[in-house]
Amino acid sequence: MASGSNDNTIKIWNIASQQVNCECTLDDRGSGYIFCLEELKDDRNENLLLSGSFDRKIRAWDITKKVVMKIFEGHADWVSVIKLIPNNCPGQFVSGSYDKTIKIWDIRSNCCKQTLIGHTDYVIDLEVISKKTKSDTHQSSTTIISCSYDKTIRCWHDDGSIRVFNELTANLTCLKSTESGEHVLSGDKDGSIKVWDVNTGECVNTIFTEAYVTRLEICPIK
Repeated sequence: MASGSNDNTIKIWNIASQQVNCECTLDDRGSGYIFCLEELKDDRNENLLLSGSFDRKIRAWDITKKVVMKIFEGHADWVSVIKLIPNNCPGQFVSGSYDKTIKIWDIRSNCCKQTLIGHTDYVIDLEVISKKTKSDTHQSSTTIISCSYDKTIRCWHDDGSIRVFNELTANLTCLKSTESGEHVLSGDKDGSIKVWDVNTGECVNTIFTEAYVTRLEICPIK
């Protein structure tokens, strides 16, 4: 397990043993606060750990060697979230930032392939949904879902179309998609959790809590 912190470090933990131990600390003092982490398998099937931080950069760490292999620059403000793009896009990932943009990156070319512009406030969280196309089961379509302090959720489809969910009254804090990709959940500062139909953009359910929602996870009941 990997964890990032405001102490500017990433710690790698061994959770397989009965007593959890910190195996190593990845330290790049120039990065500042670590806001997000994501595991990435590149096209050589090597495991890399991506980190986004206060200094507006994304770093690709080789955990075995404990060194930064690549640095991705392009965001103009804090990097708030990183998510892997699966299936037909090996080595690609997406990032959101306080600069109000979303960027799609390629680990092989070390460059930004595309910048998605539309949000008018901080991009706080992302989800990536990949589905097999009906015409070709070997191909898949990808939808990037983003939430922002501008009180909207946006679905960015790979055909260039955008769907905006804007029936919201509070700043959004987090997203989580269901396994099927048919629905996405959003949390906000007012303590509401909303369930959205990704295909129609309609809110199909609302759960009210008593406090600021900071994170969502789906735990299947077997």
